[in-house]
Amino acid sequence: MNLNLSYEAPFKQVSADFNGDGKHELSDVIGVLKYFLGLDTGTALPEWVFVNEADLDDSGHPLRWDEAASVGDRLDKTHTQPAPLNIDLTEDTSDLQLIGVLRGDMNGSFFDA
Repeated sequence: MNLNLSYEAPFKQVSADFNGDGKHELSDVIGVLKYFLGLDTGTALPEWVFVNEADLDDSGHPLRWDEAASVGDRLDKTHTQPAPLNIDLTEDTSDLQLIGVLRGDMNGSFFDA
């Protein structure tokens, strides 16, 4: 499937993890299909995930956040969790840049609606 350019590289790992379990696999595809057919998806529903722009590598890819990650590891098929937002709102946040990714929207069509 051709992806919208905004989802092509950096955020496709997050958007493909429909059930939010940290990896994308067949269960995510089935969940998306069930959702769009109006069938019960259990607890999996489209949800927004926000990535702090400060947690991207020099190429604009989100970095992995898990115990096994090494410094500079990018998200991949089995590690789809970006770093959690750790923001102190009592401090100056004028330079804070968040990127929203909708789980299940692998082709970016939500933004075309």
